[in-house]
Amino acid sequence: MSQAMKEELTLEQVEALSIREARKVIAELNKGLLSNHKDRIRLKVNGKDHPKSWLISQIKMKLDLYPERVTEIVSAISAVA
Repeated sequence: MSQAMKEELTLEQVEALSIREARKVIAELNKGLLSNHKDRIRLKVNGKDHPKSWLISQIKMKLDLYPERVTEIVSAISAVA
């Protein structure tokens, strides 16, 4: 499978994530990062959860930066669910 097909498949998988799955993906991406690290994605602002659309957009941004890692995490989360 080509890299473009893998990314396309992953974009479809990212779009299909539930809010709970999106939060799990972000938690995995944030593991090992300090709370003030620039690559960390915040799940809440002022004590309120971000909407699903915002979480999905952040995952897509990370997909552009770290395609292997995001693909691995999304595939693992999707397979479990």
